Amino acid sequence: MTTTDKNQKQLAALPFWRRAAILFISTLRWVFRTFVAVITFVLISLFLVSAFSDWVNPESWLLAAYMGLFFPLFAVLLLVWTVLLILAHRWKNLVVALAVLLIGSGRLWRYCPTHFGSQSVLTEMTDATGAVVPIEADTLRVMTYNTHAMGGANLPNVKSKLPVVDLVRQSGADIVCLQEYAFAISKKGHHEQEIRARLKDIYPYYGFVNNKGRKAMGVALFSKYPIKVYEKIDDGKYYGAIAYAEIDYKGRKLALVNSYLQSFQIPNEERAFMHDMGVKFETDSIERVEKVLRNLSNAFESRSKQSQQVVDYLQQKNLDETTPLLVMGDMNDTPISYSYRMMRGELADSWEEGGFGLGVSFRNFPFWFRIDHIFHSSHMRVI
Repeated sequence: MTTTDKNQKQLAALPFWRRAAILFISTLRWVFRTFVAVITFVLISLFLVSAFSDWVNPESWLLAAYMGLFFPLFAVLLLVWTVLLILAHRWKNLVVALAVLLIGSGRLWRYCPTHFGSQSVLTEMTDATGAVVPIEADTLRVMTYNTHAMGGANLPNVKSKLPVVDLVRQSGADIVCLQEYAFAISKKGHHEQEIRARLKDIYPYYGFVNNKGRKAMGVALFSKYPIKVYEKIDDGKYYGAIAYAEIDYKGRKLALVNSYLQSFQIPNEERAFMHDMGVKFETDSIERVEKVLRNLSNAFESRSKQSQQVVDYLQQKNLDETTPLLVMGDMNDTPISYSYRMMRGELADSWEEGGFGLGVSFRNFPFWFRIDHIFHSSHMRVI
């Protein structure tokens, strides 16, 4: 007699109410195991798809861009679920969840690195005798900043203050890339020459490229070192501006890209609506959500094209292998996005190398993201 037959005979010998109770408990266990397995499968699927969604062009599959946008949410849900699996002693599901987290650990680190302290400014060189000696590294401080039309200042009003200018002066940066840099075009106010004059004693070299359809707004470059080239990269089909620069850094050519990619173009009233939607649901909420999603979709596709323009431009430049390269600016996309991957290419992300935490550079609930980035070639390292 097999064990199964023996168990069935023992079960049949029990009173009806006990058999019903055992069957009920067995069914509950099966439902619980199935529920845990299904939730685990859904969460690891969402995590994996979002973690590697940057390999898919939004023009081919737009949903991938949204998945990347919500990567931190799926990551947190999977991490919380992993803790619950431990508490519930669901070891098989736990092993799968941990394996998936290990696969996506590089993406988690990219999104939220945890460096402590700073790296040494010392490097090494070989002297005439062949001995390796430590020397102080040559340092360069760079800054990228979306000024939001110079802080949303009333530029035509000469009495209005420009705290952005003071912040740039106090930054200590050697090279400053500004996006949404704006100035007045009327006779009075904070015009281009006046802003330049206020920074010229620190940054004698200046370059400006305008946004699409905006003569008095664009991406500006202020530098302590001579700017040999500053020219427009993008073809003007999309909102924003991208410029390429060559800087004479102590006798050595430094190549730089100052970028402002297509923003989501979500008006302030729609941002306020997204903020309040969790509290109250109005009759036109569905229509307004659709409007926000259309803006998001258009921006994803536009940035994919803009980032490809940068890649094509740099390939045409065919920079010498000895030329350091910086690609920086407001890219309006998160570290898990197609345009981020294209703009970064083979470069290193300075925040991933030396930052701590999320490094949020845009704060407007529910939109809390790091969308401003600094990428650098292997000629440099972050300290």
